[in-house]
Amino acid sequence: MIADVIGVNQSAISRELKRNSGKRGYRFKQAQALRDKRYLSSTKAVKMTGSHILLINKKLEMRWNPEQVSG
Repeated sequence: MIADVIGVNQSAISRELKRNSGKRGYRFKQAQALRDKRYLSSTKAVKMTGSHILLINKKLEMRWNPEQVSG
């Protein structure tokens, strides 16, 4: 019923409750704190900058293999 009211799939509600329920049930402040903690510790994609590209090219010119360059 909750899923219909807020317009999401039923499985989304189920996942939210399973992931964020504690010993005292679902508490929205606790759920938000858990979400924030997961977000801060998640791996972020590193974007290639011009300096990264120059460094990679330099190492390849020095005959480094791709595994050495990526390290």
